[in-house]
Amino acid sequence: MLLASAMKDTAIGVEKTCLLLTSVNIPPPSSAHLHNLVTKATKITADLNQADMAAKRQLVVQHNMDTGAADPKQFSVSFDGRYNANRLTSSYKPGQAASQAYGVVIENNTSYQYIIGLAVENKLCWTGAYLRNKGYDIQCPGHTGCTANIPCMQSHSERHMAYDIAQQLSREEILVKSLTTDGDTNAHLGMQDFYDDLGKVWKVTRQTDPHHLGTIQLRKARAVDRSVKMFPRYRANRQSAVTALGKDIKVRSSRIIHALRNLVNDDITSQLHRLPEIRQVTIECYAGN
Repeated sequence: MLLASAMKDTAIGVEKTCLLLTSVNIPPPSSAHLHNLVTKATKITADLNQADMAAKRQLVVQHNMDTGAADPKQFSVSFDGRYNANRLTSSYKPGQAASQAYGVVIENNTSYQYIIGLAVENKLCWTGAYLRNKGYDIQCPGHTGCTANIPCMQSHSERHMAYDIAQQLSREEILVKSLTTDGDTNAHLGMQDFYDDLGKVWKVTRQTDPHHLGTIQLRKARAVDRSVKMFPRYRANRQSAVTALGKDIKVRSSRIIHALRNLVNDDITSQLHRLPEIRQVTIECYAGN
């Protein structure tokens, strides 16, 4: 069981593990027995993770009660997806070549930011692949013992994974109040879809983390219609100059937000009335004043 558990944290499969043991003159177990051990270790690990996340959710509920929250079961969370693809062709279509995807939710109510939810989309099934190689007409998912939960040709969807996570949290009557995501996902719509299907009048507020806000700002700075009089010395390579300006605006904006947070102990909402003045000052600064 220790060997099976260790294999789950490496890229070595059953056959390579048997070859490794044989190479160092250690009699390996049979491949079938090792497969069974890995399956057993996988189930135990999944059960442990589910129990741990349930305990962490209760810690957050207790924290909200201790801080005087009106409804301690309303969470502010962050969501992101991870794909096992070895390359990403586009930030707008991530994970298109992936066979597995993981949607992870962390809570933002405590400073620990516990992982409280996980959704998996899997296209891999060892049993189905084995039977198809033997000539059987087997489709995944659907057969007995199938580990895949979406068809091979179906695209991964962070919206669907967020729907599943909202469903998991609802079993403990936990509602997602705000969802922080990157700029290229519809995860907030997935959670909203679940509450709509549930018939619950509830609105999930979408927020964007500072890193991806800066990325969106840079994209808009590069795509904006600019005057032909801009950067007269860089006519042959004007796009590079525009990109450099966009990066400078991004960094400057981040420093301004950071300074405003330090002024008021992270409660930046009390300083929003100053942003128009700061914008005008920034423009004057770029103009040379």
